[in-house]
Amino acid sequence: MPKMKPAILGGIIAGIAVVVIAVAAIVMGSFVNNLDTIYPNITIGEVDVSGMTVDEAEQALTDAGYGDNAANVSVTIRFPDGQTMTITGEESGMKLQPASAALRAYNYGRDGSFFANELQYIKSLFSKQALDGGSALINETYVRNVVEEYVHDFNLAMMDADSTVGASSIKIVKGSENALADADEVFDLTISSLTDSAAQSAPVTVDYTITAGDETDNDLQPLYDSIFVEPVDAVYDPETDTIIDSVTGVSFDLADAENKLEAAQIGETVIIPLIFTEPEMNTETLQELLFRDVLSERRTYVSGTSNRIHNVGLATEAVNETVLMPGDEFSYNETLGERTAEKGYREAGAYVSGEVVQEIGGGICQVSSTLYSAVLHADLEVTDRRNHMFTVGYLPYGQDATVNWGTVDFKFKNNTDYPVRIEAYMDGGYLQVRLHGTKLDTNYIEVQYATISTTEAGLVEKEDESVEPGTTVVKTSGHGGIVVDTYRYLYDEDGNLIEQTYITRSSYRAQDRVVLYAVGELPSDDPSASPSGSESPSGTPSASPSTSPSESPSASPSPSESPSASPSESPSASPSESPSPSV
Repeated sequence: MPKMKPAILGGIIAGIAVVVIAVAAIVMGSFVNNLDTIYPNITIGEVDVSGMTVDEAEQALTDAGYGDNAANVSVTIRFPDGQTMTITGEESGMKLQPASAALRAYNYGRDGSFFANELQYIKSLFSKQALDGGSALINETYVRNVVEEYVHDFNLAMMDADSTVGASSIKIVKGSENALADADEVFDLTISSLTDSAAQSAPVTVDYTITAGDETDNDLQPLYDSIFVEPVDAVYDPETDTIIDSVTGVSFDLADAENKLEAAQIGETVIIPLIFTEPEMNTETLQELLFRDVLSERRTYVSGTSNRIHNVGLATEAVNETVLMPGDEFSYNETLGERTAEKGYREAGAYVSGEVVQEIGGGICQVSSTLYSAVLHADLEVTDRRNHMFTVGYLPYGQDATVNWGTVDFKFKNNTDYPVRIEAYMDGGYLQVRLHGTKLDTNYIEVQYATISTTEAGLVEKEDESVEPGTTVVKTSGHGGIVVDTYRYLYDEDGNLIEQTYITRSSYRAQDRVVLYAVGELPSDDPSASPSGSESPSGTPSASPSTSPSESPSASPSPSESPSASPSESPSASPSESPSPSV
């Protein structure tokens, strides 16, 4: 057999080597391109994530506190005047994203061809690669606010070279350089620099360069934006009981100013008058109007036990100085809260199921009722009110408002355009309520009731072992019932009737007179009670409610008679009685 020539043998060996290498490369490439873990020697910050899946890398970064690590992030923007603006990662609310960083690490070296990915994998076997985490969550609203404020101040300083902002006008010398910063450019530079700082885990300082405008540039929009101020109304702050001052608007006619600058010669000074816009409500006017008028005033006599008087005083303190902004709704129960002994309330008489019992907070309905009467006379919007089960002696019929924690409330809205403040205090034996606000007309209100029907009180006579022989005890004095409709009458300052409005119907039960006798001494054989009197279309309760000086209803009310009363409330026929209203 003839010997093979060396050249041929070498070629065969080389061919075999190429095939082997190619096969090895294909096998290696297949392995690399099907690998589901991050390449070797890959780190994010100080966390080694090589050989991990995306989920494993995300967890490792999270465990290492990567998402909250903005302590080393800081960006300083250096402006042409040498001044700097600095925002730290913590100020920007930066949050690094472990999930995004893990995915970035996984995608490293996988964005090329089949063999390019294989080559990148081989390189990573022999050298470390520190990657940044990619995008980060940033509070862009905060960053933009900081940037716009700084750029505004910077531009004002820059414009001193070519324009002067005076008290009433702006002077511009045509032809001066317009070296003004652009807030959007600075914002974009700041955001990108924060990301770079996060990637490097180190502070970054960058220069912001302004391209000087054409010497004949007549664009005054940046100047307009720098001096523009929106007019702002003065407002009352109920939290601090102060007025937040109004702001006068500042601007100029942009189109007219640019036309003047266009027509001017180079070096000519152009005067641009400033336009000042007063707000609809300035500080001085609001000071004059705020709580200027007494919208209404009601006064009721406070009688009863010392505990009842004490409870009325506590409730009065709770509502005093309450301020309602326009549209606000007042809730008596929310204002007082639950009436408890811990808050200082004491036991006093209250109606429960038609009986007078001792209850914590008894008597506080006199405050809600006096306030309701004041609200009517102030023409405020009543949104929730119920009358008592029985008549009260300190206000005219139809002007009381019962309350009970958790079930019955008294509410009204400030339907005026100005704040309303409640003034409530005890004046000797009287409860005084005033509503302060802003009245824009000279009209006044009266409230009257019309009697729909009355019910006589019945007589109940009972034996009771506690009564001494030969004596009687009046357990309940009793009084008649009455149903009334309440109306509002609006008059002008000359006493001319402008409007009559139906407010609501109030139904008060009759209460039987209960007399206790000693056992065996009833005046008749029938120990049961006499029935209550029947209802009639007109007439008077058999026992008139207790009265207070100048505040009680007439003893014999008729549709044309009534004590004073006032404003509107949503009508509601026959309000239901509270299960346990306080008297």
